[in-house]
Amino acid sequence: MPTFVRLAVAAVLAIAVGALVLTQIIKPSGPPVGAESTPGWQDRFPTQTAPAFVRPFSYAIDPSSGIELSNGGEVTHYQFGIAGDPGPLVVVDHPASGYRLEPCTPNGGAVNLTPTPGEFVAYMQTVPGLKVTRLPPMTIDGRTALGIDVQQESDPSCQEHYIFGTDDDWTCCWPDDPTWVRRMRVLDVDGSLIFVTTPFGAKTEDRLELANAFVDTIQFERPGATPAASN
Repeated sequence: MPTFVRLAVAAVLAIAVGALVLTQIIKPSGPPVGAESTPGWQDRFPTQTAPAFVRPFSYAIDPSSGIELSNGGEVTHYQFGIAGDPGPLVVVDHPASGYRLEPCTPNGGAVNLTPTPGEFVAYMQTVPGLKVTRLPPMTIDGRTALGIDVQQESDPSCQEHYIFGTDDDWTCCWPDDPTWVRRMRVLDVDGSLIFVTTPFGAKTEDRLELANAFVDTIQFERPGATPAASN
């Protein structure tokens, strides 16, 4: 083989090897194009419904998680938990009675019957005896939810908090443990103030991951939609 031919072949081989090495170096990271992400519970397990709630909603439960409906389901209150746990895992509330403007007085004073999520979060930051930390907003069923962490502080002048307009004492946080936090997400669902609460303690922060996985499956029924059958 003539010298110039050998040189030409060597040059072609060098270019090919270099191109192969370069493609390996700059190969994009992450899953290949078109790869599907791991499906959530709502994609893998049967959907159940909360038909009695003021804004009926659907949800899904991983059977291996041990989560179950802890109460029978009410217009204003659905509670989910795990048998043997010290407190509820997820609570979905609708405080139809509004909140008291003077929570540390014997009857709580006048009532704001129709607060917005922003008004309620701002109000909670003014309640004596509570430590309230604002959280970044999150999305629940496509709706913006404002978040706060609520903890009990030692305040002899305000041992009881008559926050909601039912005249019931609302103390934070259950169980009676200063390390427990009442994590509240507040959102407007078609004109109704809804709370999605995921309480946790200093030794049970891993509960949040489980609770959040459950909350991610919640979908509120749209106005005019045909109610889904409960499983």
